[in-house]
Amino acid sequence: MDPESKTLPAEVLDGSAKPSSLLADTSHPTERVLARFASNEMGPQRKKLIARHLETCPDCRKAVTRFHDIGRRYRDLERRAIQHVASGIDR
Repeated sequence: MDPESKTLPAEVLDGSAKPSSLLADTSHPTERVLARFASNEMGPQRKKLIARHLETCPDCRKAVTRFHDIGRRYRDLERRAIQHVASGIDR
């Protein structure tokens, strides 16, 4: 993704944009939009639009995979932290 295509209007970032405005014909979704897609934080129409883009864009697919991995690692770290704290309470 080139730096110029990473910036979309604020309404795209805050989720108020219509699905057709999430992507221009020659641009990519922002990393924030891809992160929201990866964490399932968007409605079905927007998700469908991003999924359609991902079918043809290996760079954005790679970014979504990276966000999925980050989320998985975070959840694992959170789970281990809770277990650690809980084990101290049990003593």
